[in-house]
Amino acid sequence: MSNDRNKSFMSILMEDVSLAIARHHSQPSQATQRDLVRVGFAAIEGVAWVLREHIVDWASSVIELTPSEIGALSEKSYSVNDQGKISRQPRFVPLVPMIRLVARIAERIDYQAKIDFSSPRWDQLRSAVATRNRITHPKDVTDLALSPAEVGDCMNGLFWFLEETTRVMSIANVGLRDYIVDMRKIIRQLNDGDPQTLSEYAAAAQSVQDD
Repeated sequence: MSNDRNKSFMSILMEDVSLAIARHHSQPSQATQRDLVRVGFAAIEGVAWVLREHIVDWASSVIELTPSEIGALSEKSYSVNDQGKISRQPRFVPLVPMIRLVARIAERIDYQAKIDFSSPRWDQLRSAVATRNRITHPKDVTDLALSPAEVGDCMNGLFWFLEETTRVMSIANVGLRDYIVDMRKIIRQLNDGDPQTLSEYAAAAQSVQDD
């Protein structure tokens, strides 16, 4: 997803959250609380998707993802039938594990991109997952009842995650910009026939072949 599409996507999600907050403030009720949690959680999942795509783009430029990371991020599994035909099936990765995976990759690229999962607001986001699941798949009328604290957990988790995503993506943008500058410098040196650069490039190419 391009930066412009990301901005448009995020803008729509945040507008939905803003309107849901306004509706709840003007007419507080269990119904508007449920609406706020559902809309808030849709925003959390949208932010997680934007962060994931951004970090995958960053990683593909500066490091090599492991086969297991690539498989998990693709959310696909493959099976082979008796005729030897391969079929691909969706494999859903829950939100919390996916956020932790993306965060681990970001931290591996740049330690400054580390997300502090010891934050109480991360715990609030995790609590919001359970709350959203309960009201989305109710088994009893009591499952639909929300406390102000549960709604607060969802909103606090959302805004914390939005802040962290913005910070990590900013670091990624700087990292990509520096990487592009370095690559342009290397290309220029190769074109100019710089002996040291040519030697290092040849050694790197040989190392890839040996692997």
